[in-house]
Amino acid sequence: MKQVAALTRRAAIHTILGVSAGAMIGGCVPGPSPSRRTFPAGLSVHLAEQSSGPGLQPLSSPAATVYLHPEPLITSADTSLSRVLASPFGDYRVVVQLKDGVPDRLAPILREHQGGMLAISVDGRLVSTQPIDDSSFRGRLTIANNFSKEDAETVARAI
Repeated sequence: MKQVAALTRRAAIHTILGVSAGAMIGGCVPGPSPSRRTFPAGLSVHLAEQSSGPGLQPLSSPAATVYLHPEPLITSADTSLSRVLASPFGDYRVVVQLKDGVPDRLAPILREHQGGMLAISVDGRLVSTQPIDDSSFRGRLTIANNFSKEDAETVARAI
């Protein structure tokens, strides 16, 4: 029964998904207004679109607005560790280790939506978007957004 529920959820996600190209979004922003749907505390990774559509929830940053599919692909419950790493470019990234089984659960969804976009929010704030490609979520998620060390540490603690 548990497997059937998982397949039904996956089928529902696949039914409502579209594909769009993505670009990096700059800066952390306040969460949605109280009249809108609230997002879970901690990490929430959703398939996202660049334009509005039925059932999609807007989430904005100073640079842009993206429209999230309702079901998160990953939440903080799917993670085991987050840490801050310096990039070779002088900024910082947050690397999040995913629990066993999560990459396998995501693989078919990511294959189906390759070239689409993922939106990464922390505590209801859009912190990054990234295109879906072959290397998405091979056991870990890297959140890159030209973070300062302090901003990266804040994001890692919230996850």
